[in-house]
Amino acid sequence: MGRNRLEVGRGRLGIEDRPRAVPDWFLDDAHGGSVSRLFKTGGNPIRTVAAMSNIASVTLTCTDPAKLAAFYRQATGYAVAYESPESVYLAGPDGVRVGFDRVEGFEPPAWSSDVLPALRLDLATDNLEETEARLLALGATRPGHRLDTEGWIFLADPEGHALCLTSVY
Repeated sequence: MGRNRLEVGRGRLGIEDRPRAVPDWFLDDAHGGSVSRLFKTGGNPIRTVAAMSNIASVTLTCTDPAKLAAFYRQATGYAVAYESPESVYLAGPDGVRVGFDRVEGFEPPAWSSDVLPALRLDLATDNLEETEARLLALGATRPGHRLDTEGWIFLADPEGHALCLTSVY
């Protein structure tokens, strides 16, 4: 129908394929049905308008939920919404929640320059270099392989999950 489409559940979206300045993109599920529409207006970040539901939270498994939550709390300024010895959830002012669940025997996700991580968190910033330095001081690390592109810096959080700093949003 002449619409720009990204397919959810079929392949993966490559770094070069990200919608950067395209006015309207539509996410499709594996059966071709529209899930969401992404749009950009007046220089504002791309926003998602859910057709069926909204993502309530993203939850990362880890060995130490309190420690990983403290890292992301300092990185984002999000407040603790729930805390137990097994789980911690942070909540942002925009309603986004990020959770951290303890899993015995957790091993960091494997990723390389050839295989992007199955999941990563993108953190928007106006100053990539300053934010990178602050996150490295908090315990983030640089992966052994470089995936950075213009406006994007790939890091690993203290438990090895992929995260990106970006000035694109």
